[in-house]
Amino acid sequence: MTSIPGRNGGRAGRRLRLGAAVAAMAALCGITALSGARMQSMRAAAAPVSGETPWVRYVMVGLGGFRGIVSEVLWIRADRLQTQGRYLELAQLSNWINSLDPRAIDAWSFNAWNLAYNIGAMLPDREAKLHWVLAGVSLLRDKAIPANPDAPSLYRELGWLYQNKIGASDDPAHLTYKLDLAADLSRPAGERHHPLDQSAMARVEGRFGKLDWRLAQSHAIYWAWRGLALEPTGFERDSLRRMVQQNLVALVGAGEFTGDAAAGVWQTAPNWRMVAPAMDFFEETIVNSQAEIRIYRLFLTALSSRIADSCDPALEERVKRRLEELGGPPD
Repeated sequence: MTSIPGRNGGRAGRRLRLGAAVAAMAALCGITALSGARMQSMRAAAAPVSGETPWVRYVMVGLGGFRGIVSEVLWIRADRLQTQGRYLELAQLSNWINSLDPRAIDAWSFNAWNLAYNIGAMLPDREAKLHWVLAGVSLLRDKAIPANPDAPSLYRELGWLYQNKIGASDDPAHLTYKLDLAADLSRPAGERHHPLDQSAMARVEGRFGKLDWRLAQSHAIYWAWRGLALEPTGFERDSLRRMVQQNLVALVGAGEFTGDAAAGVWQTAPNWRMVAPAMDFFEETIVNSQAEIRIYRLFLTALSSRIADSCDPALEERVKRRLEELGGPPD
């Protein structure tokens, strides 16, 4: 079972409100006894809500001010299903929570994590695992962020799915995810299941140079950069900047896809063009965080042993000179 960081913090408060929530459930049951005229008016009011069945839209409108309270009851049930490892049921219940309270940021993150990590882990088939990873990505990109465009944490969660679930190698099906992404970015824009906003892509490349969008790390940078555009502070700002930094470093070592997605061949090569953007980003970071200097030195140390392969003497000189200025390799 995979738990959601920070999710337990609100459970105690939710349970304290259980009595009130149970009373709200009684109101929910009473909806079914409404008159035909009342049902017609509520259906009309619910019509603008897209993406749900008519019955769900009807219930959502009928609950009115009780929607938030009922979602609390469903959260208690969701906690229990997660503890029991009943992830498929949890996915359905989480959809209800998202519908009842679309501004509940934690609910979207919880549901996406469950889809991408927990359900896929139960399945032996790699294509089935891919289906659920894409479901988690789609939930955040196509529903959660449009409903909460000003929530930096959702951009971070989506970037993390690309960085960790697709871009890392921990999952036994990681090559399936990577090859699917590489193949998808070879399709026309309107046929992709990893769509990207062209103007946002241009802004990202304007800052970091041309990226190979067939790689998950490029997508992680894209979503983190969009989150940073909201000017978050504190934890969210630091987390999003760290995501950009980590993926820039990853692209230096493996930033060009040189395989054949159609043939199922995964292969990458270093992208020396990413060295300068990565160094520039580190320089910005260490101005406000001296703790990052050691990480920067580690990056430059590892880079100095390979930078000759770039066949760029000026770049090689910049890397070695900056490492010396920072005190050389860390102990």
